[in-house]
Amino acid sequence: RRLHLAAMLPFAAGQTVSCATAGQGYKDAMAKPPAVPNGAFLTDALQCQASCASNPTCSHFTWFTDSHGCWLGFSKSELVAAPKAISGPKICKAPATPAPLPEPMPIAGDGD
Repeated sequence: RRLHLAAMLPFAAGQTVSCATAGQGYKDAMAKPPAVPNGAFLTDALQCQASCASNPTCSHFTWFTDSHGCWLGFSKSELVAAPKAISGPKICKAPATPAPLPEPMPIAGDGD
């Protein structure tokens, strides 16, 4: 079922996750290969993150560039070196929006 839903996601292959870390994987995903990944085999890290985001108990993901295996993390885990992994949170936090600048004050005698 997940494979079917993942195929319908509106992402182009090869897109990246802006808040992901390349070359590191969550420790809870490292012990599992060569088992079947719990998040399916997906095209890219963005689809893996979307799979995590659609799961209410997922907190982070690890996607492997060689196998395309997507591992969903459900508990606190640390990042470890993994050259063929891309990992990240369930959802990237939006960058802070800067406060609007105040309107410039008119200069006395300007245009009078």
